Amino acid sequence: MNRNETKETYPFLWLDDLVERALNPDRSDLGLLSSDFFQAVSERLPVELDEISTTAKTQAFSLYNGEQLKAIAGHYDQAVRLLLQQAASNLDKYPAKGILRTTGQLIFSGLAGLAQNLERRYGTHAPAPAAQVRPFSLFKILLKLSGDQIGILVRGAFDAGLIDTVSKRAAFQALTPFLSTPHRDGLSHESLRSNSGRPERRDVDKVIEALGVLSKIVREYR
Repeated sequence: MNRNETKETYPFLWLDDLVERALNPDRSDLGLLSSDFFQAVSERLPVELDEISTTAKTQAFSLYNGEQLKAIAGHYDQAVRLLLQQAASNLDKYPAKGILRTTGQLIFSGLAGLAQNLERRYGTHAPAPAAQVRPFSLFKILLKLSGDQIGILVRGAFDAGLIDTVSKRAAFQALTPFLSTPHRDGLSHESLRSNSGRPERRDVDKVIEALGVLSKIVREYR
């Protein structure tokens, strides 16, 4: 079986190799990794995550048997959770700053977002054994802004250099899984990024107003 055939039966092939081997400090010399490697990871990661989501949808759509759907959902859930565990373990061993940690956080956030999407879409079908491997619950921060306004805030923070990631896309990928609004619990990083590129004036004004209030509060700190 060649690599392409293997990936058709196991869509996590690239991610598995990346998290379990290439970026695992217990199995690789991370000091040998180049900046080109990290750039390639940041560019390929969203593609791989989208492919996994698409493959899951395709497989689920073709199934009419509830037991088969449970099995497929359980396989995906368990694969993501085990990768999350290893990604978290890797992060614990990375330096506090630098491109290695930024990339590790990007991967962890991407996997967390994928886990959340799979649970939201197939959660009622996941069997108990898959749930048992979950190492944590994904805690979210509620921001009293709309999704479009959060997108503007993230874009502005990145452009101002306050968020240090390899790309603007990476910034949205890393942050979005942990954010929610008063009206939406699940946000799309692609939607936030896309809409921030053509913001409505009322949303820009709302963000400016919120930052103005924040600025006044911070000025009072002593």
